[in-house]
Amino acid sequence: MNLGEQLLEMFESDRIKGIRPSVHAGECLERLDRIGGRAPSVVVAEPDPARFLAAVAAALAREGRVFLGNPQWAGEEWNEVGRLIKPDIVFGDTPLDLAGPDEGGMTGVGEPIIGIPTGGSSGKVRFAVHDETSLAAAANGFCDRFGGGTLHCLSGLPFFHVSGLMPVVRAAVSGGTASWVSGIENAPAESQQGTTILSLVPTRLARWMRDRKKRDFLRGVSAVLVGGAPLSRDLREAARRERLPLAPSYGMTETAAAVCVVNPDEFLAGDDSSGKALPHVRLSVKSQQPSAAGRILVATPALFRGYVENGGAEGAFRPEGETRPCGAARELRGNRSPWPTEDTGRLDDEGRLFVTGRLRPLINSGGEKVDPGEVERALIETGIAAEAHVAGLPDPEWGETVVAVYVPGRNSGKTTEELRGRLKSRIAAYKAPKRWIAVDEIPRDSRGKVDLRSIRTLTRQGD
Repeated sequence: MNLGEQLLEMFESDRIKGIRPSVHAGECLERLDRIGGRAPSVVVAEPDPARFLAAVAAALAREGRVFLGNPQWAGEEWNEVGRLIKPDIVFGDTPLDLAGPDEGGMTGVGEPIIGIPTGGSSGKVRFAVHDETSLAAAANGFCDRFGGGTLHCLSGLPFFHVSGLMPVVRAAVSGGTASWVSGIENAPAESQQGTTILSLVPTRLARWMRDRKKRDFLRGVSAVLVGGAPLSRDLREAARRERLPLAPSYGMTETAAAVCVVNPDEFLAGDDSSGKALPHVRLSVKSQQPSAAGRILVATPALFRGYVENGGAEGAFRPEGETRPCGAARELRGNRSPWPTEDTGRLDDEGRLFVTGRLRPLINSGGEKVDPGEVERALIETGIAAEAHVAGLPDPEWGETVVAVYVPGRNSGKTTEELRGRLKSRIAAYKAPKRWIAVDEIPRDSRGKVDLRSIRTLTRQGD
């Protein structure tokens, strides 16, 4: 039974709570069966979570090459996707062109895969390619850390994110349930045998902690897995005061989510690390001196197979570091060649990972990765700005908030709503600046480079 069939079985046995994907699964299977012939190339971008999960399960059950799309993507993002993939079928409303009868959907891959979108270090759309082997390795390793028994996984995170998809996979491989939780009002009330894991990003955790009933609910689960962005010190301390069983984690799309996790008891005792490696992971740090910070390296059978991105052949599937199209990047996996992340950190004597920063500056706003350069280009090309500098500022709710310091252009607006509205067709809403600071000129130093110190002064002064 492949992963798609496992998910369909979960639908039929009522092991998916909070939504009813079983209502839509039959329709999705019928659409896929009408294609006939080769395994289909499928893009899923349904805004409704039940329809989204039904389409993913159906496509995987038919051994398709499945690419998960963000329904909030605007024209620029879908244009990038269209350069990478010619799908046979699309679930959801997108401007993508379908493949012709002689087109193969993408270069270099013939077997079933699942492409999960990631901005990576560039912030642009690309897909990290996984298959059932890597997803199962990640799920089994995670389950082993929490006792190896049945996991009941609760999440309200979107299924196109690895952090939203993996709770369902963990429940599938452990024989548990997966619940779609937008709030405690639709959380499962019945008592269940096994371990209950709720997955949240820091932004939603902070919101839930403001509500007494939700705080009580958080205390009642086995662990609150927190990932996607770092926890602020204030949020950590507030959670400890409330005795919330947080399990801060570190991972990424390329590793099928978490590679290390802090156990709740250790978190409550004051552990501020990102935890120790899960059983299926080996972590190391490339640094000049022992115990010093350096680039984080990950070796695991859960590692992705490569990227689908523009570079070399259009739409080519290639492993990270390779320049040629490659259909089976097995060398990325296992213990033979650790994968270099874009993060820096250090390991202590007990093997706990402390993440210290990134090698390249992306803005991490509520778990979404934003490329400042992409936003700057959109501001200038739409005429909102003649010049612009985009940065991320610390924010207690979002982790970082996107701020634009700009010289108003020919098409600038008078209100924040006008400015954000003019970006709608170019970039996703989460990439649009939340703060706007209009200036007569962008401050620069004697070399003509942006004066970051002056920028920081401007942002501290406010709008």
